[in-house]
Amino acid sequence: MKGKRVAFHSRRYLMVVALAVVLCHLPFSNASAQVKLGVKAGIDASEMSFSGDVFKKSNRMGYFIGPVLKFPLLGLGFDISALYSKRNAEVNGTINGQEGKYKVSDKQIVIPVHVRYGLTFNGGGIFAFAGPQFGFTLDNDEDKDLIDNVASWRSRDSDLSVDIGGGVTIGKVEVTINYNVPLGKAGEVRVKDAADEVFSKGTYKTWKISAAYFF
Repeated sequence: MKGKRVAFHSRRYLMVVALAVVLCHLPFSNASAQVKLGVKAGIDASEMSFSGDVFKKSNRMGYFIGPVLKFPLLGLGFDISALYSKRNAEVNGTINGQEGKYKVSDKQIVIPVHVRYGLTFNGGGIFAFAGPQFGFTLDNDEDKDLIDNVASWRSRDSDLSVDIGGGVTIGKVEVTINYNVPLGKAGEVRVKDAADEVFSKGTYKTWKISAAYFF
């Protein structure tokens, strides 16, 4: 079963990469001269919250990197990225009398799709953006132990969230900051309590700072 799940996630990863390559080669009619391909990288700070009172929320730093494409369409600006993302969180709580800090980490391919609107000036500009982000988890083939045989974390295969933010353009460089709001749970903690299992849903809320260079 584990081998089948690994193969499934490998195929899904290749499908996401193939989609990004196709998007980068799509024709955009007369606007094709304004289509720009770049590389984007950044850091994020994720705050994790849980249903119930087993854990207290906390946060840690993560990072992301990958290709980005921006283009004009219907009088607006758009961008789409295919990013490798490692998202981290540290939570505080008491599990079966054992109090401590527990680390949660997810590896994903995330595809943010943004609508942009802004003002340009000589050599740069400012803009605001918003749009959905689609996340596909790469490392959830099995539960991750928080405490051996007591509690574990299991990520969802995919999740959906929304980005809201703004940025500045200086020459070929863009710097952005945005807030990512989840539209559902990212996963759940399973705590074994005697013969029962207690489930606590977890969600991430994330601040991101990034820089992109366009060729």
